Amino acid sequence: MMKKLAIIAAALLTATNANALFDIKAKTIKDDFDGSTSVHIAETSLYCGMSFECPLVGFSWGNNTQQYLGVHIQFIDMFSKNFYNINRLSINIDGNIENFDAIKTTSHQTDSTSYQSLQTFLVPADYIEKLNNGKDIKIRVSTNKGNYDGVFKGGKKPSKAEKFYPSFYTEVKKHANQ
Repeated sequence: MMKKLAIIAAALLTATNANALFDIKAKTIKDDFDGSTSVHIAETSLYCGMSFECPLVGFSWGNNTQQYLGVHIQFIDMFSKNFYNINRLSINIDGNIENFDAIKTTSHQTDSTSYQSLQTFLVPADYIEKLNNGKDIKIRVSTNKGNYDGVFKGGKKPSKAEKFYPSFYTEVKKHANQ
């Protein structure tokens, strides 16, 4: 009985992303060295229905590189213990699709319970507004194991990423053009 409960708990944590169980807010960091400001929000889940293989998405921005938005894609594999080589990000905003290729290799790390793969894509900064204003936003992540689709905004059920994005947007707007 205890094994069944442990398996169910692990499945629920994977499906909902352990980070998303908390109220995630954007974090703003002021650099003492050069006075620059950066804003980050942790990776949280897209809505992928019942799939256990669902990418997580997070964001970063800095006022010293205002022309770019960092989009962080992460996979956490607790069951098959596999790494993913993440090589392309496709963003579909209200039917307009743009593709972004990876410019570096995927970083991998492991701990006692999971294998984690992380890739950061640099996309034009106008995506900060597009992600905020779009009504129907889907994300496709292409890996060595296939394509993985998730809904950021406008699906049957709100994603955790959609829920937490407004705090990121507000912080970026507060620090833009400083």
